[in-house]
Amino acid sequence: MNTVFKILPESNRTGAPALYPVRNVYGIRDSLGLYATGTGLGTTILYLYCIESIVLKISGGNCQFKIGNTYLSSMRCEIGANNITLVGYTASTLEISDVTKITHIQHVTVTNGPGISGSLNNWKALTFINIYSSNAISLNLDNLSPGVIYLRMSSTSVSGSITRFIDTLQYLQVNSAITGSINGFNLIYFVSHISNQITGSISNMNTLLQLTLVYNGGNNITGDISTLTNITTLTLTANTSVTGIYTSSICTYLYYSSSNSVAIVDVSLMTGLSYLYAYGNTNLTGNLGAICGAAYFNTNSNSGGFYYIAGSGNWKNLNFSYFTPVGVGLTSTEVDNILIDMAASVTTPTNKIIELRGANGARTVASDAAYTHLTVTHGCTVNTN
Repeated sequence: MNTVFKILPESNRTGAPALYPVRNVYGIRDSLGLYATGTGLGTTILYLYCIESIVLKISGGNCQFKIGNTYLSSMRCEIGANNITLVGYTASTLEISDVTKITHIQHVTVTNGPGISGSLNNWKALTFINIYSSNAISLNLDNLSPGVIYLRMSSTSVSGSITRFIDTLQYLQVNSAITGSINGFNLIYFVSHISNQITGSISNMNTLLQLTLVYNGGNNITGDISTLTNITTLTLTANTSVTGIYTSSICTYLYYSSSNSVAIVDVSLMTGLSYLYAYGNTNLTGNLGAICGAAYFNTNSNSGGFYYIAGSGNWKNLNFSYFTPVGVGLTSTEVDNILIDMAASVTTPTNKIIELRGANGARTVASDAAYTHLTVTHGCTVNTN
């Protein structure tokens, strides 16, 4: 079982010095560890981008540096102002001569690949951190210099405040007890987790393209979602505190689960949706026919606000189609009309499951022909009351 550390070819490292001889590079020395996450052959890839040359040394384990398709006999090498890719199969340690020259770190783990461990508290020049994989990385954000653009970490050992990054941060997703207010930020991607202690309002944060408020018990994120006109991906789950009526026509992904939120999401104008998931106590409302072009459709919501207008549009060959509301559902006429419109669509669902039970009314003889067309001609399974 081997560990391979792969360095990009010389042609991809503009201005990089020769690998030999290795010259002394001074700065803050540090190291990262790789540890086993499973059995058998696995792969982990670590990307590092440097602003100046640094020296790397491998210790422990059975591993080698690799440039292109060429393995090096040396356990020590120098990389220039570009990046290094580490591909590993067994536990080892990567010693780094000066971590203050590294601005970018990204870790990707494939099946059974080693996890990554260590502290990033000395990596003060980092502006891009993407470690959402098997890891035991620790970091206090207060140790970083202002200028962080991308911050995505799954580790629960991340602390500190995001406040110092107000002028630069665009991507925020950290699964630990970080603090600070998002007021004044121009985030593009924001995922809040239950462990966060973040405050602030999303109102008028029109830079947002993706917003996820997940288990918002530890946060105090407020604001009016109706002002967020550029969002393409919206996820609201459990005890969110946002308000407003959301009707964006450019949103393609909507996940709304047990939100207990005063925010109302009206699908009538959300004609761009390709994915809808709604479950539990939500405030979803609107004409289902407006989003009949969605490829994934699953709702078990008790909102009672859905209805269906016949002839609203052509239904797609849905990948998943469940509409089983709790409490108040569609009338029998609305169920009939959905089946009739599905059967008459240019892209009639084929070999799919169409689930229309729950609190919906029973279908009637009015949809018999459509039911037969869907089940016999197109091989669908249609379940109704």
